[in-house]
Amino acid sequence: MARRSELSGLHIEDVKEDDEGDLTILIRSSKTDQEGDGAEVIVPRGVHNETDPVRVVRAYKEALVERGVTTGRLLRAINQWDQITHDTMSGDAINEMVQRRAARVLPDDNMVCTAHGFRAGGAGEAYKNKAPLSAIRNQGRWAEGSPQILEYIRVVDARAENPVRGIGL
Repeated sequence: MARRSELSGLHIEDVKEDDEGDLTILIRSSKTDQEGDGAEVIVPRGVHNETDPVRVVRAYKEALVERGVTTGRLLRAINQWDQITHDTMSGDAINEMVQRRAARVLPDDNMVCTAHGFRAGGAGEAYKNKAPLSAIRNQGRWAEGSPQILEYIRVVDARAENPVRGIGL
């Protein structure tokens, strides 16, 4: 549920595997943390090997080490010769990468996929799985009282999720 700017700001040392086997990620600053106090976010292991964030980050960091990259920005630009550079991947580049990957996986789908969709979709899926709104807000670092998070939490099943159901009418 990170913002593109938060992802592009990550350093290799900001993303660590903790004793529980989850990722602990230091977000150095964000839209809601202009002073740069920083916030730690826990990203748990996934249930599918292909999408397990712990496995993916571990493999990515190992690939960086194999190429001699051990410090600095986590997400690096790749030049026209497929070489990892010291340049940071910008938020726009992250978004373009997500769009290219989605087009490869869903070539005949007219759906527009963006990096922001992971943020919005993550909030919606977490809510659908009964995560408390306060926990979703903390994970995505939405400001206290921000109405934006509510835009991402959409009713999926108007019958089953009807707020009038069960109030004693």
